[in-house]
Amino acid sequence: MDTIEAALNEDLTLISSGGKIAVQLCVAGIDLDVDVNPESDIITSLQDLARESGLLPPGSKPEIFFAGDRVDKDCAFTDYQIDEGAKFSIVTSKFEMDIKRGLLLWLTGKRGVRFFPTDRGPKKGFAWSNPDFPEGFTLLGAPGEPPSFCPVSRKVGFSYDNWGTLSCAERPFEVRPNGLPDGVRTIISVHSMVVPTRGAQFYIIAGEHQGPLHSAGGNTKGMGISSGDGAWAGGEAFCNGTIRLDGQAQPVSATTVEEFQFPRLATLTCTDENGGLVSRRGRGMNRIGRDRECHSFQGELYELLVYNRELSIEEIEQVEEYLMAEWDDILSMH
Repeated sequence: MDTIEAALNEDLTLISSGGKIAVQLCVAGIDLDVDVNPESDIITSLQDLARESGLLPPGSKPEIFFAGDRVDKDCAFTDYQIDEGAKFSIVTSKFEMDIKRGLLLWLTGKRGVRFFPTDRGPKKGFAWSNPDFPEGFTLLGAPGEPPSFCPVSRKVGFSYDNWGTLSCAERPFEVRPNGLPDGVRTIISVHSMVVPTRGAQFYIIAGEHQGPLHSAGGNTKGMGISSGDGAWAGGEAFCNGTIRLDGQAQPVSATTVEEFQFPRLATLTCTDENGGLVSRRGRGMNRIGRDRECHSFQGELYELLVYNRELSIEEIEQVEEYLMAEWDDILSMH
């Protein structure tokens, strides 16, 4: 509160406690004239007004500035001498503004998972979603075979026997959800992979039918994260794409499962062939873990973001910077 008080001019007059006062709010370079209750909390009221204007994404928590200084929490307009027409600014990083554009799926172990009672006896249901992205998908654990969750490291483990199905937010308990739509272009994750003990490895996203992210490992095609088998299922964009591991880019075709024996920060960029990944053989992108009845993604997932667009290098670096800060202790294992 001292930072704001020091920034105020001495000739400003105290606003009255009755009625509303008109102030100016600058959001993303756009000036808005808004009316506020003088006794309301500055941060809460201005953030709500900015969201109502459509200039801020849901769930964002930007900082409020007045006269160049950050507004502290629990501060009402009446706490300071503010003139009619006083100008406030909302400062939101480009990462926060852009993170949800084209975002289809965002799961993070930092927000935990949910266990809930079911009618299947003593075993509980498993649901993984991100409260900061309620419009995204929910991963529902397979009955009796859900993924495992470690509350200490905040990781979710998947295998042939531990898997889940992606359900859209509008129909979270749909029996046969379609999963991710066609057109996936970017997958950013913090995850590890293991040499599969059953069938072939998949690159995170699997499905109840043949999917585009078919990897190798455990079969005659070596240890590449792309076996080429996914190409005929709609994965040409994956096979011919690039992947950044801890900030260093390389072809998907030159990347092996063994490079993920420790958790890695990976940004997969698919080419624009066929508009990105497609499920040519049915529901090929509606699971994490078991694929059909023969293969699976086998590994541990800490955080996952899936986009229907190709991110610019600046956007990739911003997301990677966020993930490195979130999972510094995990990524330092590599």
